[in-house]
Amino acid sequence: MEYRRTDLNEEFIQKLYCENSEHWANKPPKELWQYGNFPKRKEKKVVAIVGSRNCSDYGMNVAYKTAKTLAEHGFVVVSGLAYGIDSYAHRGCIDGGGATVAVLGTPIDKIYPASNSGLARRIVETGGAIISEYAPGSKVHPYNFVYRNRIVSGLADALIIVEASDKSGTIHTAQYAVEQDREVFVVPGDINRPMSAGANRLIMDGSQPFLGADWFMDIMDPFWRTKEKKEKRKKLGALAQSILDFLNHKSADADSIANSLGIDISRVLVQLSLLELDGAIYSDSEGKWSFA
Repeated sequence: MEYRRTDLNEEFIQKLYCENSEHWANKPPKELWQYGNFPKRKEKKVVAIVGSRNCSDYGMNVAYKTAKTLAEHGFVVVSGLAYGIDSYAHRGCIDGGGATVAVLGTPIDKIYPASNSGLARRIVETGGAIISEYAPGSKVHPYNFVYRNRIVSGLADALIIVEASDKSGTIHTAQYAVEQDREVFVVPGDINRPMSAGANRLIMDGSQPFLGADWFMDIMDPFWRTKEKKEKRKKLGALAQSILDFLNHKSADADSIANSLGIDISRVLVQLSLLELDGAIYSDSEGKWSFA
C-alpha cells in the first residue's frame, strides 16, 4: 500500500479543528498521513467504536453487529485497528458494505499489530482509510497510543464504548470525547468482569447507556430515520396506507380506525399487527395506536 500526506482541508477531518479544550494533548495533529481515501461524508454520520483488547464474546458480537448495522445504513465507523473490539468494529463495518477509518498509534509505515495487516488492506480496498499523525520512519512511543485516541473521537459525531477496564486507553478516549463535545454511549457490561468496570463507571458518571443500533440511529439521525420510514411506507398496500394516513398527527384505537375508514375490524387488526412488526406504529397501554 502507498501512503501519502493528508490534505488537511478534506471535509472529513475538519472536525479535528473545532476543539475547545485547552489540554495540549487534545489539540489537532499538525499533519496526518494516510493509506486509502477518507469516505465522502455527504449526509453520513461518523461513529467511533472502541473498547477492550481482551473482549468477551458478548463484546465482540456487540461491536461487530453494531458496526455492520450502522454501515448498512450509511454510517462511517472509526476505530483504532487494535486487537479485540476495534478489529471487530472494522470488520463489521466492512461486512455491512460501509467505509471504515483506522487511526494508528504508530508511524504510517508500521501497521500495528502486524497481524492486522490483512485487515488494514481490506479497509483500504473497501473505500476506507488508515491514518496516522506520525510520519514514516518515526520512533514508536507507548504514549502515542493514548494520544491517537483524541483523533479517533475527534473524527466522530459520537463514541460508542464496548467494554473497558478502569484504567485503559478506552477511558482516555471517552475523556477526549467529552472535551471535544462529542456524545458518549456505553454498552452496559457484566458486573463480574474486570473489563466491564470502566464502562459501567462511565455510565454511573453520566454517559448514556447504549441500547442497540436502531435505538442509536433514532437518536443520532432522527430526520434520516424518518425519511427511511417514509420510503418504506410508499411501498405499503392501500389499507396500510389508509391506516397510516388516518393516524397522521393523532392516536386512535382499532375500533375508531375501523369505524372511520369503514373497514371490517378484523382486517384492521391484522394490518395493525403487520405495521407494528414493521416498526411503523406502536400501541400504548390504552390500546391506542401511533406512529413509531
